Amino acid sequence: MNKLQEFLRRAGTDLGIQVIAPFELTLENGKKLLVEALLPELGASKGMIVVGTYDDLRESSDELVRLGYGYSVLDEPLQNEDFDVETYVELFRDWGWGAENERRPDWME
Repeated sequence: MNKLQEFLRRAGTDLGIQVIAPFELTLENGKKLLVEALLPELGASKGMIVVGTYDDLRESSDELVRLGYGYSVLDEPLQNEDFDVETYVELFRDWGWGAENERRPDWME
């Protein structure tokens, strides 16, 4: 697990949301897409996919949106960077709540 995945998982734990890191998705053409993480409750109906570079999903971005996923490109945290949950609260608010059948957590307000 890399530092980005570790920080996303920690944010998920602290904020009470699910984070699957890493995450593998099989596309309609059978191609497997390995991404940094999936946050199923955020961003879009099937969740927000996180990648380290846009090149990781350049050929698949339209299909991901069509399938109901959002996506975001996040840099790996710096070696000396400390975890700050407020950074992730702001980021997740920007992505929005995508889990229609679940109550939004108070921190999303």
